[in-house]
Amino acid sequence: MYSSSQEDGPSEVVDVIPVDASEKSSSEDAAAGKSVNTGYKIVFDNIDKNVNPRHMRSDNQTRSLHYVQSYAVKDRINYDGISDELPTEVNVFDILPTGEDYKCLKESFAILVSRVIVNFIPFFTSDYKNLPIKHIPHEHSVEMATKSEIVSLLYALL
Repeated sequence: MYSSSQEDGPSEVVDVIPVDASEKSSSEDAAAGKSVNTGYKIVFDNIDKNVNPRHMRSDNQTRSLHYVQSYAVKDRINYDGISDELPTEVNVFDILPTGEDYKCLKESFAILVSRVIVNFIPFFTSDYKNLPIKHIPHEHSVEMATKSEIVSLLYALL
Protein backbone atom coordinates (compact mmCIF):
# COMPACT_ATOMS: atom_id res chain seq x y z
CA MET A 1 0.00 0.00 0.00
CA TYR A 2 3.03 2.25 0.05
CA SER A 3 4.86 3.88 -2.81
CA SER A 4 8.47 4.80 -2.29
CA SER A 5 11.07 7.05 -3.79
CA GLN A 6 14.75 6.46 -3.26
CA GLU A 7 17.76 8.74 -3.50
CA ASP A 8 21.27 7.39 -3.31
CA GLY A 9 23.80 9.88 -2.03
CA PRO A 10 27.36 9.89 -3.35
CA SER A 11 30.10 7.95 -1.63
CA GLU A 12 32.35 10.27 0.28
CA VAL A 13 35.97 9.73 1.30
CA VAL A 14 36.51 11.59 4.54
CA ASP A 15 39.93 11.21 6.09
CA VAL A 16 43.37 9.67 6.07
CA ILE A 17 44.53 8.19 9.37
CA PRO A 18 48.22 7.33 9.80
CA VAL A 19 49.09 3.78 10.74
CA ASP A 20 51.31 2.82 13.66
CA ALA A 21 54.98 2.41 12.77
CA SER A 22 54.67 -1.24 13.78
CA GLU A 23 52.18 -1.85 10.96
CA LYS A 24 54.28 -0.24 8.24
CA SER A 25 56.39 -2.46 6.05
CA SER A 26 60.11 -2.08 6.39
CA SER A 27 62.11 0.26 4.19
CA GLU A 28 63.56 -2.87 2.56
CA ASP A 29 60.06 -3.73 1.33
CA ALA A 30 59.67 -0.22 -0.08
CA ALA A 31 63.05 -0.47 -1.82
CA ALA A 32 62.04 -3.84 -3.26
CA GLY A 33 59.00 -2.23 -4.87
CA LYS A 34 56.48 -3.62 -2.42
CA SER A 35 53.68 -1.30 -1.35
CA VAL A 36 54.10 0.33 2.06
CA ASN A 37 50.78 0.87 3.79
CA THR A 38 50.64 4.38 5.22
CA GLY A 39 47.05 4.73 6.32
CA TYR A 40 43.37 4.30 5.74
CA LYS A 41 40.55 6.05 3.91
CA ILE A 42 37.27 6.26 5.78
CA VAL A 43 34.30 5.97 3.42
CA PHE A 44 30.66 6.88 4.10
CA ASP A 45 27.72 6.16 1.81
CA ASN A 46 24.09 6.93 2.47
CA ILE A 47 20.64 6.05 1.16
CA ASP A 48 17.61 8.19 1.89
CA LYS A 49 14.19 6.70 1.25
CA ASN A 50 10.77 8.29 1.61
CA VAL A 51 7.84 5.91 2.07
CA ASN A 52 4.63 7.64 1.06
CA PRO A 53 1.30 6.21 2.23
CA ARG A 54 -1.39 5.71 -0.39
CA HIS A 55 -3.89 7.64 1.75
CA MET A 56 -2.33 10.46 3.75
CA ARG A 57 -3.86 11.05 7.17
CA SER A 58 -2.73 12.71 10.36
CA ASP A 59 -1.80 9.29 11.79
CA ASN A 60 -0.38 7.95 8.50
CA GLN A 61 2.32 10.34 7.25
CA THR A 62 5.31 9.96 4.98
CA ARG A 63 8.13 8.05 6.64
CA SER A 64 11.65 9.20 5.93
CA LEU A 65 14.28 6.47 6.30
CA HIS A 66 18.01 7.22 6.42
CA TYR A 67 20.68 4.53 6.21
CA VAL A 68 24.46 5.01 6.40
CA GLN A 69 27.22 2.55 5.59
CA SER A 70 30.75 3.27 6.74
CA TYR A 71 34.01 1.38 6.48
CA ALA A 72 37.77 1.92 6.27
CA VAL A 73 39.94 0.90 3.31
CA LYS A 74 43.70 0.41 3.64
CA ASP A 75 45.76 2.59 1.27
CA ARG A 76 47.37 0.64 -1.55
CA ILE A 77 49.74 3.45 -2.58
CA ASN A 78 52.79 4.54 -0.58
CA TYR A 79 52.45 8.22 0.33
CA ASP A 80 55.70 8.45 2.33
CA GLY A 81 57.40 10.72 -0.21
CA ILE A 82 54.61 13.31 -0.26
CA SER A 83 55.03 16.32 2.02
CA ASP A 84 52.14 17.74 4.04
CA GLU A 85 53.68 21.22 3.99
CA LEU A 86 52.15 23.85 1.72
CA PRO A 87 54.55 25.62 -0.63
CA THR A 88 55.31 29.25 0.19
CA GLU A 89 55.89 30.19 -3.44
CA VAL A 90 54.63 28.46 -6.58
CA ASN A 91 56.05 28.91 -10.06
CA VAL A 92 53.23 28.95 -12.62
CA PHE A 93 55.32 26.84 -15.02
CA ASP A 94 55.41 24.04 -12.43
CA ILE A 95 51.61 23.85 -12.56
CA LEU A 96 50.84 24.33 -16.26
CA PRO A 97 50.77 21.19 -18.43
CA THR A 98 53.88 20.41 -20.47
CA GLY A 99 54.13 18.94 -23.96
CA GLU A 100 54.54 15.49 -22.38
CA ASP A 101 51.35 16.03 -20.35
CA TYR A 102 49.44 16.89 -23.54
CA LYS A 103 50.85 13.81 -25.26
CA CYS A 104 49.69 11.52 -22.40
CA LEU A 105 46.30 13.23 -22.35
CA LYS A 106 45.88 12.75 -26.11
CA GLU A 107 46.75 9.03 -25.80
CA SER A 108 44.23 8.60 -22.96
CA PHE A 109 41.51 10.42 -24.91
CA ALA A 110 42.18 8.19 -27.94
CA ILE A 111 41.54 5.12 -25.78
CA LEU A 112 38.35 6.61 -24.29
CA VAL A 113 36.99 7.72 -27.68
CA SER A 114 37.71 4.28 -29.17
CA ARG A 115 35.66 2.70 -26.37
CA VAL A 116 32.72 5.05 -27.04
CA ILE A 117 32.85 4.41 -30.81
CA VAL A 118 32.92 0.63 -30.36
CA ASN A 119 30.17 0.60 -27.72
CA PHE A 120 27.70 3.02 -29.29
CA ILE A 121 28.11 2.87 -33.10
CA PRO A 122 26.57 -0.40 -34.33
CA PHE A 123 28.86 -0.68 -37.37
CA PHE A 124 31.92 -1.01 -35.11
CA THR A 125 30.30 -3.06 -32.35
CA SER A 126 30.35 -6.44 -34.08
CA ASP A 127 33.85 -6.42 -35.62
CA TYR A 128 35.89 -4.28 -33.22
CA LYS A 129 34.41 -5.06 -29.79
CA ASN A 130 37.69 -6.47 -28.39
CA LEU A 131 39.99 -3.87 -29.97
CA PRO A 132 39.94 -0.94 -27.47
CA ILE A 133 42.32 -1.05 -24.52
CA LYS A 134 40.37 -1.99 -21.37
CA HIS A 135 42.69 -0.30 -18.85
CA ILE A 136 44.70 2.88 -19.34
CA PRO A 137 48.16 2.12 -17.89
CA HIS A 138 49.55 4.49 -15.25
CA GLU A 139 52.33 4.53 -12.65
CA HIS A 140 50.18 2.85 -9.97
CA SER A 141 48.51 0.19 -12.17
CA VAL A 142 50.08 -2.72 -10.28
CA GLU A 143 49.01 -1.48 -6.84
CA MET A 144 45.53 -0.51 -7.98
CA ALA A 145 44.99 -3.94 -9.57
CA THR A 146 45.09 -5.57 -6.14
CA LYS A 147 41.89 -6.03 -4.18
CA SER A 148 41.11 -3.38 -1.58
CA GLU A 149 41.39 -4.50 2.01
CA ILE A 150 38.33 -3.33 3.92
CA VAL A 151 38.72 -3.18 7.69
CA SER A 152 36.46 -2.41 10.60
CA LEU A 153 36.32 1.25 11.60
CA LEU A 154 37.25 0.24 15.15
CA TYR A 155 40.49 -1.31 13.87
CA ALA A 156 41.31 1.75 11.72
CA LEU A 157 40.79 4.19 14.60
CA LEU A 158 42.94 2.25 17.10
